[in-house]
Amino acid sequence: MHPDIDHANECACSTTGHVFSIVTPAWGIPVLLPFLKAVCHMTQEVMAGPSHRHLYCSADCHPSKGINHVLYKLNSLVWPHIHKILVVIEPLLIDEDYYACVGGHEVISNLTKSGWPLTHMVSTICLDIDCADEYVCNTTAHAFSVVTPALGIPMLLPFLKAICHSQKLQQAHHAGVHIVQQIAIMMGCTALPHLCGLVSCVAHGLMDEQQKVQTVTALATAALAEVAAPYGIKSSNEVLWPLWLSIHQHRRKGLAAFLKAIGFIIPLMDPEYALYYMKEVMVILIHKFQMSDEEMKKIVLKVIKQCAATNGVTAQYIKQDILPDFFKLFWVCRMALDRRNHCQMDAKSWGL
Repeated sequence: MHPDIDHANECACSTTGHVFSIVTPAWGIPVLLPFLKAVCHMTQEVMAGPSHRHLYCSADCHPSKGINHVLYKLNSLVWPHIHKILVVIEPLLIDEDYYACVGGHEVISNLTKSGWPLTHMVSTICLDIDCADEYVCNTTAHAFSVVTPALGIPMLLPFLKAICHSQKLQQAHHAGVHIVQQIAIMMGCTALPHLCGLVSCVAHGLMDEQQKVQTVTALATAALAEVAAPYGIKSSNEVLWPLWLSIHQHRRKGLAAFLKAIGFIIPLMDPEYALYYMKEVMVILIHKFQMSDEEMKKIVLKVIKQCAATNGVTAQYIKQDILPDFFKLFWVCRMALDRRNHCQMDAKSWGL
C-alpha cells in the first residue's frame, strides 16, 4: 500500500488518489481492488490516532475521494469489476461516520455515471439481495436507494414488486421491503407521485409470517407516510387496517415499529377520523408508559406528540386524559434529563 495513504498530511493523502488514478490503467483493476479495501478499512479503523481521525473526517481528504479519482480516470474499464467494487464500497453506506457515508454515496453515484447501463447496474446489485447475511442485505438496500434517482422509481417499481412478493426467496422479500424504506428516506417528497405503487409493494408484508418482515414493513410504511405528509392518506388506506390489527396483537419491542407507522399516518387523516384513531391509540400508549425499554419510550413520546398535534384534538382532552398519567408514570427523572427528549416537549406542538 502506498505510504502516503495513511499519512497525516492532508496534501499527501489528497494527491495519492490522483497518483493511483494515473497508474491504475497500466496496472489494471485487480491491482486496484486491494487499494480500495485498504482505504475503506482505514475509514472504519477504530484504533486510528487522533490525527488520522481528523484527516478521515475531512470531506475533501476522505480516502473515498481517491477512489473517485480512480473511477473517473478509468471510466468504462471498471465495468467488468463493478460487483467487486460494490462489495468493497457498500459497507461505507451504513458507517457511523458521516463523511464515510457521503464518500460511499459519491462512489456509487459515480459508478452509475460511468456509462454502464443502469439495468445492468441493478442486476449486479441484485446478486447479493438473497444473501443469508442480514448485514449484506442491509448494505445492498442502501446501494439500491443510491442508484434509484438515476434509474427512476417508475422503472424500478416492477422489480420491487416482484421481489417484495417473492415466495421462493424469503430473504429477498425482506430486502425488497428494506429497499422501499431506504428509497423513501433517500428521495424524500420526490417519491410522493409514486406513493401508491411503493405502498402496494410492501403492504402485504404486514401480514407476513416472519416477525422481521412485519417489522421492516411497518418501518417502511412509516418512512413513506413521513415523506408524504400532509398528503398520502388515500395511499395509506391499504395498510391502515393491518397496522391497526398489529398494534393490538404485538407486545413489547415488536410493537414499536407499528406504533411509529400509526403515528405518522394519523396526522394525514381528516380531523374526525384522526380524532377517533388518536383516542384508540392513546389507550395503548398510556398502557406503555411504564415500560422500561428506552427505545420504546422514545417512540411512545414521539407518537404522543404527533397525536397531540393532530387537527381536532383539544387542549382540554390533553390536560385531562393524557398529562396526569404522563407525568405520573412516564416523564420520570431519567427521561427528563435526556436532552434528546426536550424537543418533543414543546407546548405549542402539543396544542397547549
